[in-house]
Amino acid sequence: MKKKLLTLLLAAAMVLSLVACGEKKPAPGKDATATEPVVILHTNDVHGAIENYAKVAALADKYEAEGAYVLVLDAGDFSQGSSYVSLSEGATAIELMNMVGYDAVALGNHEFDYGFEALKKNMESAQFPVLAANVKYNGELAFDDAAVFTTPGGTKIGVFGLDTPETATKAHPGKIAGVTFAGGEEMYQIAQDMATMLREDEGCNYVICIGHLGIDDETATTANRSIDLLNKVTGIDVFIDGHSHSTEEEIVEKTNADRKVGETILTSTGTKLENIGVVTIKDSAITTECVATEGIEIPADSEIAARAAAIVDCNGQLQKLRPETVHLYLTHGSPLKSVHDYYFCDPTTDWALSQAPFFDAVNSYEFHIPPEKLVTLGFPRNDDLFTHKCDLKNIFGAEFDRFVVWYPTYRQHKNNLVATTDISIPVIHDPAAAAAVNEAARATNTLVIVKPHPAQDLAHIRALELSHLRFIDDGLFAAHGITSYEFLACTDALITDYSSVLFDYLLTGKPVGLTFEDIDAYARQPGFAIDPQ
Repeated sequence: MKKKLLTLLLAAAMVLSLVACGEKKPAPGKDATATEPVVILHTNDVHGAIENYAKVAALADKYEAEGAYVLVLDAGDFSQGSSYVSLSEGATAIELMNMVGYDAVALGNHEFDYGFEALKKNMESAQFPVLAANVKYNGELAFDDAAVFTTPGGTKIGVFGLDTPETATKAHPGKIAGVTFAGGEEMYQIAQDMATMLREDEGCNYVICIGHLGIDDETATTANRSIDLLNKVTGIDVFIDGHSHSTEEEIVEKTNADRKVGETILTSTGTKLENIGVVTIKDSAITTECVATEGIEIPADSEIAARAAAIVDCNGQLQKLRPETVHLYLTHGSPLKSVHDYYFCDPTTDWALSQAPFFDAVNSYEFHIPPEKLVTLGFPRNDDLFTHKCDLKNIFGAEFDRFVVWYPTYRQHKNNLVATTDISIPVIHDPAAAAAVNEAARATNTLVIVKPHPAQDLAHIRALELSHLRFIDDGLFAAHGITSYEFLACTDALITDYSSVLFDYLLTGKPVGLTFEDIDAYARQPGFAIDPQ
């Protein structure tokens, strides 16, 4: 593929100085040359379907041979989904994308599955810019925000990237500490600033957004869909979407026959490289289509096909060398809350473990597990729940008669509002309510120990110094060399709401209190796999 003229906006000051010296900008929305078509190939949510990267390269070569200026872009979730990429934490995906000649990528939520530090290290080998305008680390832009590509004829294409704010809760909070994902109005403003900057400051003729936002109804409650953004932002010609695995037909159902939101064309290819998106710009007209990968008859790139086959074979050889090893799928919770759009069982999994027959159908649906792969083991989920390795009187004080633990699930994530409820924690809404709970506990000499979800920000009450109400985190377990379940085993009762710990604690025969204060709102987002009532 031909080498692109690329300007990363980290060097924006240099570009602006050139503009100030009299560089003539082409008129926005017009080709600098009408004889040179621009073709943008795009993918999204590849999820480890590496066998088809060779066809992406072949299609790019075809269009270049026909005289087009070709860009290849991806809208995220390329580093997770099968063992072909997950065993290397995404490194094999990046290797193949380098071979294809990708020009820029956005990040999906699954790029953060292995942690922020692992992602940064992995991306050091990427031969293309990683664009994430709404992602910051410790308050600073974590990756590039945008890039400008200039055709030999002078046409400028500006590209910027966005990642779903849902990453804040879909990735392990301990692995993305310090990383924030702007959503809602803040994300809209970032997108508007990007579009304006690319057109007015960079002189781009066309602006493309590669965004991992999606069009799911569940995301509508937080207004973080691509559709929501495009109803507020102008100046984007094409929005290449990801996250919801939507096809163009599904986008038509949510928009219109032209797939336009305002003046922006919205497009997406589905998932697993079933299709390759093609955006064509010629004579100031923009057209989009998706080409079914199976229907591409031109020969695949032999070098890329061979490397992908070697990766697939390597995975197979590993299993042959260790025939006694099987792939098991383990989840962290019995899904009272819906996780259908958050977790996907790796297709290479041999067996998926289910806790009890009651959960089989739920697990099959929520985790996308074929029923024939389910193995029902029966309770308990964690034997630590039936041990007594800790003495809470030694940890918290001998003066208390009993210990009640309170495990609320998250409502408002520290990085982004996820649930539709407007409370941060049931009952203990503010310092005054916390003081009232403290007094009630003091009357029976009970210590109430609250362990918020790791993603929950309760700084407004966590710092209170109350005699019979304490807030803890995983640091307490580490300090005393115990697990969360070993801690639970030593308590006298549990208070919770929609946390999966409910099902485990029931086995102890100890009292369980439930707080369903915001059940109607929580049912709307994220929803329930099992009706808690």
